[in-house]
Amino acid sequence: MLGARSILVPRKPQYPAGSTDTVGTRGAHPLRATAAERRRKNLTYLAIFIIATFVLGLIPGLRFLLIINVIADVLLVLYLAAAFYLAVWPPASERELPPIEETIPPQAAGNPY
Repeated sequence: MLGARSILVPRKPQYPAGSTDTVGTRGAHPLRATAAERRRKNLTYLAIFIIATFVLGLIPGLRFLLIINVIADVLLVLYLAAAFYLAVWPPASERELPPIEETIPPQAAGNPY
């Protein structure tokens, strides 16, 4: 019965503790970021930019940065709306498509007329 236990428990890794685990990546490139990581990185950069332009815009000589800040705020809202819309949108396999009506020409159906 001990042999059955080894199927249920994953094997210990054969690689050193400091190396990267490629098990479970399912063929993904280890250096390629996933969509969630890219979105998180984009939101972080945009938030840092918004905070920096707001703080710098408070300096009297740099008031024009407040206009850039407002534009960045609008872009942030649009980015979040697009991300939410695409997250809620059903995949192509689940969308209802209208049925395709196939019309068969009379000659192809075996009708001589």
